[in-house]
Amino acid sequence: MRYFRLETFGAHNNHRGKTIRLRMNWLFVSPGQEDDQSLFKLDIDEVLMLSLLIIIIFAYNLYLSARRGLWLQLFYTAGYSLTLLVAALLYRSFATKLDLLIPYPSASLDSHFVFFTTTVGLGLDHAFYAGCAFLIILLIGWALTHLAAFFLHGLIFNQLDPVVNLGGSLFLSFFVTYVAIFFMLYLLALIPLDGIQRLLDKSWLATLMVRYSPVLTHWTTQMWIVK
Repeated sequence: MRYFRLETFGAHNNHRGKTIRLRMNWLFVSPGQEDDQSLFKLDIDEVLMLSLLIIIIFAYNLYLSARRGLWLQLFYTAGYSLTLLVAALLYRSFATKLDLLIPYPSASLDSHFVFFTTTVGLGLDHAFYAGCAFLIILLIGWALTHLAAFFLHGLIFNQLDPVVNLGGSLFLSFFVTYVAIFFMLYLLALIPLDGIQRLLDKSWLATLMVRYSPVLTHWTTQMWIVK
């Protein structure tokens, strides 16, 4: 594993106004060369990987919505909203059929969860299958919505005022993308694997979305875990 290490060297503080010298070096530290004198050690890959991926997904979807225009984006949003309603109604009956199809790693007292206590974590298998069922239904609805939208591309040319068209499509796309990413992150948070939990823990954006999303965090917790 590679790190950047920040080292500081002695600074001369002269209260008579003379120059104060402070030298700070960024050093590349190869595996096996880490030592306790490092003042700062940051695994760049782990901190940036998931947050950067989330930002890229947001940027890509906003770009697509800008090209679609408001009318077509409204159709996509309506399709996704209908799918979300269907998923909320059907996921529980579907979840009971997944435990033999999708393996879930068993949690133990040594398992670490970023967003849940160990006590809660020991019983998250049912929540995991509920989340899987929910996302599978969303995926099917996403595919059907895109298939239907294929025949409605003429809506791209029915443009409104440029500002309204761009602003409205970007707003709807941001909302839809946020909800989709939130559900995927929440499902990952239920899996007791150190690598996944470490990625979530290191990502400030994932932590912000899963822990502090208004309405979504409470609703998903009640729907997948409490019920």
